[in-house]
Order: sequence, then C-alpha cells, then structure tokens
Amino acid sequence: MTLDVRYQTPIRWESASRYYVALIHHDLFNNLVVSRYWGGKGSRAGGAKHEVLNSIEEGMEKIRMFGKDRARHGYKVVAGGPSQALATPGVSTQP
Repeated sequence: MTLDVRYQTPIRWESASRYYVALIHHDLFNNLVVSRYWGGKGSRAGGAKHEVLNSIEEGMEKIRMFGKDRARHGYKVVAGGPSQALATPGVSTQP
C-alpha cells in the first residue's frame, strides 16, 4: 500500500493571532475523513471538527473551500507540502 501525500500532509493557515489546520486521512474504521483544528496562538482555547468523506475529490474540494474562507479572513498558508496547493484557488495537484 502506498501513501498519497495529497491527503496525508496537513495544511496550516495562520493570521496574526489565530491558526487553522486541515487534514484528510483515514480514521480507525478506514473511513476517509477531513479533520479541522483551530484556535488562538499562545492559547489553550480552540476546537476540532471531523467529517466523513465519500471520496478524496470531495475532501480536496472541502480543503479548497477552507482555503478560500481562511484567505477571506486574512490567514496565510504557512505549511502544507504538496497539499499547500489545495489552499490556493485555481491550483491543481495533478501533473
């Protein structure tokens, strides 16, 4: 089994005082899941949300939407490897 880094690498967005992380992965029941984590920098306050997906494409579209929403709120992508492109509207990970 090979790992697909398109959905194994978390994407992290940050603003001056907040952070937001999204990751597509498999849970313990082998369901494909998108997980989101957010909070304040230097604060223990934050939250998490997990959604079961029907396909990797659905997850990639959700992450694109998260990226658009984060950009609208002044966040910048600070980490993400190949998945970083998912946060940029109009950018594809396909060769």
